[in-house]
Amino acid sequence: MEAEDERLNFSAKDIKYIIVKTEKEIPEFVDFIENDLKGQFNFFERTLLVSKLISVEQIKDDM
Repeated sequence: MEAEDERLNFSAKDIKYIIVKTEKEIPEFVDFIENDLKGQFNFFERTLLVSKLISVEQIKDDM
């Protein structure tokens, strides 16, 4: 079986959170989502993914 056959299939709606370590990392992930995932997700899905970004710093501040 090839590695491509073992990929997980999911949609942007399946993702609840994208957690990064610091707030400084968020723009880098936004750029990745907007540019590198263009072929896998449409504009609406990419916007949805960006809205799921949160940092550990933000979580700690809320506690």
